[in-house]
Amino acid sequence: MVQGKALAAAGSSMEVEEADDVEKRLAAIDRSIASVQEKAKQSKKLMAQHCAELEQVTSYGRGDDARYEMVVYVGSFGRGAEDSSQSHVLLRKRLGRNEDRYRLENLTPQTSYFVVVRALHVSAEQQVSAELCQSVGDVDDDTQAPWGEWSEKTTFVTLKPITIKAHGVGSSSFSVEWDTGIESSSSSKKTAISKFQIKCLSVGSQKPAVPDIILSDSALKGHVVPDLEPSTQYSVSVRVCYEGDKWGVWSAPVQFVTLPQLVAKLDTTAERHMDFLVWRDSFPSVSDPQTLVWHPDATTHQLAINGVPCDDTFEIEEGTSTALTLDTLSLDTEYVISIRDEVDGTWQDFKPALVSETLPHVPQRPQLVERKGTQIAIAWEHRRLLEERQYLYMVEIALLAEPRKGRKSEVGTFQTLGFTTDTTFRLDLPYPIHACVFRVRAAKTNLTVDGSPMFVAGFVPGKPAPPVGPVAVDNPHLYRWSGLSPVVHFKTPSVPDHPTGIHVRNLTHNAAQVRWQRPANHAEHTKLVYRVYLNNSYVDRFTCVAETSDCHCQLDDLVPNTHYRVAVTAESTMGRSVNNNTLHFSTRGVPTAPDAIIVQRRPMASTLPPRPVLKPPAAFVERAAKERANQQATAEVGDVLIDDAGSTIYSAVGRRSPEGAPQENPRGATAPTVTVSSTRRRQLPPLPADARK
Repeated sequence: MVQGKALAAAGSSMEVEEADDVEKRLAAIDRSIASVQEKAKQSKKLMAQHCAELEQVTSYGRGDDARYEMVVYVGSFGRGAEDSSQSHVLLRKRLGRNEDRYRLENLTPQTSYFVVVRALHVSAEQQVSAELCQSVGDVDDDTQAPWGEWSEKTTFVTLKPITIKAHGVGSSSFSVEWDTGIESSSSSKKTAISKFQIKCLSVGSQKPAVPDIILSDSALKGHVVPDLEPSTQYSVSVRVCYEGDKWGVWSAPVQFVTLPQLVAKLDTTAERHMDFLVWRDSFPSVSDPQTLVWHPDATTHQLAINGVPCDDTFEIEEGTSTALTLDTLSLDTEYVISIRDEVDGTWQDFKPALVSETLPHVPQRPQLVERKGTQIAIAWEHRRLLEERQYLYMVEIALLAEPRKGRKSEVGTFQTLGFTTDTTFRLDLPYPIHACVFRVRAAKTNLTVDGSPMFVAGFVPGKPAPPVGPVAVDNPHLYRWSGLSPVVHFKTPSVPDHPTGIHVRNLTHNAAQVRWQRPANHAEHTKLVYRVYLNNSYVDRFTCVAETSDCHCQLDDLVPNTHYRVAVTAESTMGRSVNNNTLHFSTRGVPTAPDAIIVQRRPMASTLPPRPVLKPPAAFVERAAKERANQQATAEVGDVLIDDAGSTIYSAVGRRSPEGAPQENPRGATAPTVTVSSTRRRQLPPLPADARK
């Protein structure tokens, strides 16, 4: 009995559990039904939304030429156009019979798109009604039209926006790199990238810094933009061109600041080399944190001298300067020093950084060209290679100390005599010339220590040069002077030696030609001039009758049958010759017939030094006086020479005869009787100064 009760209790418990399970199952079914209803409701709502979108984006062809229908979705799809629960329609369009392609534009970068297309099958007899072509519905097939099945979906992903970055920024250029999102060349062919365009704007003015750069190589990943200004803020953007003429959107701009310019300053200059420093200016302050400020630890550069690149390169570390030296340069030559930067492994164009000149040539040894008492003039030759330059010369003097026994004279401290722009310097020397030494150095007025030209005497480059001559210079130490010329010591200069070998040719009754030889020291004197002095009948005063640079002189309009003395002096800037020889000659008498003119062609060369005084013979003076009084002229008196050996007066045509007895002349003339001979010392008066002085 107890067992029966136990069984009854167990059966009752099982019934209760089964009832609970049924209730749970019913609750789960209700939840499933509610979920299905909710999904159906959402699906219906989404379909209604898609239909509304189609009404906004669908465009159909007009008339009876509709042959294709295309739908573009954004998102993920099922197999066909029906499954669009996770996408929305971007475009629905019906195309004409000849439209077998369509270009989608204004898409969103880096976005997935899907395209399905179906065709309208129309036979030759069938026509598609205009109402059908103008209707708008959902994606479901229109049972009243012969539309085919939807094509398999074609999926594509638009490229991500082109991204750029600037690096390798220099003072006049920078390197920009970009990323189009294409990883291989096959992708490049599919996306049909044909070229790139780079736009660089100045941030301050928002104007193009350089013309837009078009790059036709679709495989490029970067480019170096040149021709920028130092310490300037720029903005750069890049865009891609597809299929030759379809441009994409511009990339997000990148702002950067170019490096400060390189500064070069001349430090020292010698005759054939120059030292200069190269550094960068300070970096500009930039408040925008998005602006790239390039701070390389060191930059690599290359020099070019007058357009010729140097083999070696050099580096400039940030915040420091670099000293450079150029050797084996030419004197008096202009050099243009250019520098270029290396940006991202690419050398940029050379930019002029410094224009300088080497020192002028050293003046040659000065020469004494003129001396008149204490006034002297020294001159020198100087080689000038550069046109439109003003050359300046500094003349220095030093005194010689008294020589000690067994030692040479010591040169004292040099002092500046003056400055001139000419290669000749005149001065009134306050010291004896043999106690002085001189030297000269040259400079160019545009070449100074601080680089600023210091022209003198009103010189202006490009305009006619002012007259050369002495100038006043206040700060000679600011010029860069050449080396020193050789030191020259002028001993007391000698005047020219007297001309030698004076003789007369072609002597007639009224003319004669005087010839002579150059002085022995003629090579020491420039611009040698000969002056011919003449007097007649032993008159004390000599008169300058000719001045020539030749070694001969024609004397015309002489008095017939007259005794003359002729002397020739040599003159230069150093003075006039002394101890000049004197030649005595007499003209012939007037011929009695025109065909009786006698020309003495034999050289008559008898000279006398001017020191002894020669008194003419009394008979000769008396005879000459009588002839002048009676205005008589005979051919018998003449050709009388005084030789240097015996100082004896000879008759050129007759022999010595007793006093008063005339002697026959072979020519038919009666020669005078000469009874006086003289061997006394001759004391001719010294030559007077030129009457013109």
